[in-house]
Amino acid sequence: MREGQLDPSEQANNIEGSPEGAAEQKESERIIKTAGVLVFKDNKVLLVCHGKKAGHIDGTYGIPAGRLEDGELSIETAVRELLEESGLETTVEDLEKIPGTYTASIKRKGGTRNFSLETFRCKNWSGELCASDETVPEWVDIDSLDKLDLLPNVKRMISDAMTLK
Repeated sequence: MREGQLDPSEQANNIEGSPEGAAEQKESERIIKTAGVLVFKDNKVLLVCHGKKAGHIDGTYGIPAGRLEDGELSIETAVRELLEESGLETTVEDLEKIPGTYTASIKRKGGTRNFSLETFRCKNWSGELCASDETVPEWVDIDSLDKLDLLPNVKRMISDAMTLK
């Protein structure tokens, strides 16, 4: 299991049976599927700082990422979230899947939630950084990551992505 991953007993097995026997999960125990993008430039990585309108705690840093919408593939989510959270554009052809899925239980403004994250490394992009209502994108020196309040697994994802180069 990767650092920050949920114990298997804490994952999707947290199910309560309804009177009819159908399995339903409590909202707080449900694993939220997300996808995100790692973008590198020189010795820097693109991170987003979460602000007041974001669900994450103010001032925490993560990669551009978000929830999968109905019928959306994780790679499509990654393309969409990169544009929404940073202003940068890419295509599915310019994304490379980082093996594995990262999981974590993350404290948010609305309480602690469980997330799974599929991550992609972006090989080509265009555009200029642009803040959204929820996030401010920043090129961060990889050697300065320890100075930031990072969401779980961010350093691990960066390390894993750098091995693909």
